[in-house]
Amino acid sequence: MPNLLSANCLVIAFFGGLSLVAKADAPVLWGVAGGRGVESRLYAIDPDTGKSTEVGSTGLESVSGLAVHPTTKVLYATQREPAAGKALATLDKIRGSAATIGDLGEAISDSAFSPEGVLYVFGDSSRDLLTVNRVTASTTLIKADAALTGGCGLAFDESGDLFITRGNSIAKLNPATGNVVSSALISGEATDVDNLLATRGDGVIFAGRRTGNAAPTRLMRMDPATGVTALVCSVPLALEGMAFDVAPTPGFKVSGLKIKRTKRDSLVLRGVYTSTVPATITANLASTTAKSGPWKLRVTGLKRGTNRIRLWCEDAVGQKGSVTVRVVVEG
Repeated sequence: MPNLLSANCLVIAFFGGLSLVAKADAPVLWGVAGGRGVESRLYAIDPDTGKSTEVGSTGLESVSGLAVHPTTKVLYATQREPAAGKALATLDKIRGSAATIGDLGEAISDSAFSPEGVLYVFGDSSRDLLTVNRVTASTTLIKADAALTGGCGLAFDESGDLFITRGNSIAKLNPATGNVVSSALISGEATDVDNLLATRGDGVIFAGRRTGNAAPTRLMRMDPATGVTALVCSVPLALEGMAFDVAPTPGFKVSGLKIKRTKRDSLVLRGVYTSTVPATITANLASTTAKSGPWKLRVTGLKRGTNRIRLWCEDAVGQKGSVTVRVVVEG
């Protein structure tokens, strides 16, 4: 029978070795941290709690400007330090590794996709607003000197309005011209923010503020019309870029028969996990981190006779569920 959990959890059922999962997709915040002289690493972050799960190294330094294409859901990235490179790349959500598309010609502070799938970037040195060809990495100037101060995060809201942070203010720009339509001073939890601006699937805009250039990063909701910020959580990383995505309902399979048999006091359980975000699988004080693909976990302390082992699977954004496996120790 299925294990029925709360509305915030997965429902996992075990039928002859197959686990079925059912839950609405949940928001995940992709984040990169690393900085100058250090390979940036990709993390899957729970935007409600700040819990961060490492995905892997990008293989590039000073990665910033994360953006998820609205249709293909491909994760794009740029680089912020000229000495590290000026690449446009895609990031593997499962492994973290980068695939370089081309040279943008300058370092980028942040990037954002319009609802139509046009990639906008802001030059960290030139202070120019540009659009980017995702195939060739060639750029088109929208406005020179679009913002003269600030870390400059970029984000589109669900209506297609483009926003840019400029130190202690946030401005709405005309996406066609880069001209300022309106602006507001940033207030509330913070009075200025870094190059960290992202829009959640429900249209809420989030901003980030590092502690100097170090961890942690405060993650805040921001009203782009008024500039008012409210703290959501603290992320234990010095984030250099962030972008919202959707974490799909994970698939979690325990391989083999429902009843396992052994003559030892330990047993390696195996299965397959499927999702674009990592998960932690636990049982009997043992745990393992699973990425999309095969997983294994050794459970110990088994006693002679029938042991009921509860396996828990919780992904990086808190979607979780459990399944019970029976292990019979013979002899």
